[in-house]
Amino acid sequence: MTILVLIAINSTWSLRSQLGRETWQTDIPMVRFITEMMEREIKGHGLKNVNLAVLASPDNNVYGRRYRDVLLVKEVRMLTRDEYQYTDNMFVVSTSSETRVRDDPAYEMHFFRKGKLVNKWGFYDSGWNLYLFNRNSR
Repeated sequence: MTILVLIAINSTWSLRSQLGRETWQTDIPMVRFITEMMEREIKGHGLKNVNLAVLASPDNNVYGRRYRDVLLVKEVRMLTRDEYQYTDNMFVVSTSSETRVRDDPAYEMHFFRKGKLVNKWGFYDSGWNLYLFNRNSR
């Protein structure tokens, strides 16, 4: 009987944490929107030396693997995680303000702290933003 009570309490606790968790990990419409915006900018403006980082957000994959995978399927080329020093245009996916993104201590942002903000897109009411920074100063 004690075991059943413990299982019930554990299940209730687990269910509560599952229901309260943010859904950014599986938000397919958000991934689709963000990758479409990146593809449109890269192809529409002929951007070269493009890279991507996910900074100042609950997503701990700084490299942005899921966005890169979708862009790869669309045949959009981006520089690798080892080529940030060669990057001229960088997309940043974040839940934070531009100021906080610029202040993020991540290496990926190093070359863009004083760069020009070319564009910013918001994803509805989710709090997620897509920034496009240019390496050249403001």
